[in-house]
Amino acid sequence: MNKLRICLVSPPYQGHLNPLLGIGRELRDLAEITVLSTPGAMPAIAAAGFKGYPIMAEGEAVVNWIATPGKTVKNNPLLMFQQFKKNMALQPGLLRELEAAFAREQPDIVIADFTLPVTAVAAQRNGARWWSHLPSACVFETPDAPPAYFGGLKPGRGRHGRCRDHLLRAFTRFFKRGFFFLFRDTFRQLGLSSVYRPDGSERAYSAEKILVSSVRELEFARRYPQHLHFIGPLPYTPPSTAAAPEFISDKKHLLVTLGTHSRHHKDGMAALLQQAAGKLGDWVVHFSNGEPGSTKTGKQGNFHRHDFISYADHLHRYDLVLHHAGSGIMLQCLRLGIPAVVFPLDFDQFDNAARLEAAGLAIWVRQRESLEGSLIEAIRSDDLACACRAFSKVIAAYDPGTTLRSLITNHSALCQVKPPPGTPPLPCHSGSQSGASLLSGP
Repeated sequence: MNKLRICLVSPPYQGHLNPLLGIGRELRDLAEITVLSTPGAMPAIAAAGFKGYPIMAEGEAVVNWIATPGKTVKNNPLLMFQQFKKNMALQPGLLRELEAAFAREQPDIVIADFTLPVTAVAAQRNGARWWSHLPSACVFETPDAPPAYFGGLKPGRGRHGRCRDHLLRAFTRFFKRGFFFLFRDTFRQLGLSSVYRPDGSERAYSAEKILVSSVRELEFARRYPQHLHFIGPLPYTPPSTAAAPEFISDKKHLLVTLGTHSRHHKDGMAALLQQAAGKLGDWVVHFSNGEPGSTKTGKQGNFHRHDFISYADHLHRYDLVLHHAGSGIMLQCLRLGIPAVVFPLDFDQFDNAARLEAAGLAIWVRQRESLEGSLIEAIRSDDLACACRAFSKVIAAYDPGTTLRSLITNHSALCQVKPPPGTPPLPCHSGSQSGASLLSGP
């Protein structure tokens, strides 16, 4: 039997692209894989061993601005509207490019990042099946957990807490419908008819398969649709030419990483950590700028600053990590049992931080002034280290490769019988880790 043809579609952001590349690496023995993203992502795709298909060349600068606007977005309605407006202007062209790409590649299955729901329209118009992928599940609407993008809420307690969560879930749906109404002409041009299906589920997500590269045990919600699958973390990082950080024998090492977005925070955080490093005794602090492709390094005392530190090559050597609660580094630390201090900066990072704190798997820093004290607390906390080691065993019970191959194998017969071209699409979206989705949650 001929191999399946699978297209993976992702924005160029590492926190979205890398998990999909990890999925592709697990499936490449079963399928011919093509990865669609912006031209800037093509080197990372080639390094992973896949054929890349560049899209959005003319809009790449806007795509990058949406994720890195130079200021903190959080749930600021004006900034969110600016992001959303720029994003909507890109969608008609993106739809045309995706339709042309799928007509050429003839995929059996399209697996798309959750920030690109317009992929559904292009896939179904070309007779391909459409699956959704999320790096983590905190942005996914459920009937029994607080919604995302309210600063990192934990489940409300008692009647008043449950009422709060219910009202905020209702407000989230009202907010998304409001954005849809404002841009209704563009949505209809795209073939997107509404935010929600008659059963209340979001049209942004596939009605056939939703893949989450995380673990259910970390989430607050317990009620998910049957076709949503927690497959476990896929710790893929593209090969790096960056110089290896210096690890000093008889000393412990702290990694500080704030991801590849939020560049406007990094110099200030580096200065703060450089001051704190002198008070951490025998610890060496490695600060990563999160700039892949650059190899600059520098150090002053026990504070070392690198443009890039590869998680794949070096993360296992750290005793503690200070990170921004992005889903990628969060799950890699949990998989390795490394304690963390988290300082969320934007998007859904606050929701990830809430989950880590609730599970006793990280210390959440809410103010920069308390950063140094939180690091010292984490260094001294045996309970934190024990909890992280125990949770690493929970993650080890997941087998993403086997789960993915089973899902593909069990549905291979369905994949060979494609839905007819012109099948009505399953449109529109919720919140985004990057602010790049069609309907960003508040």
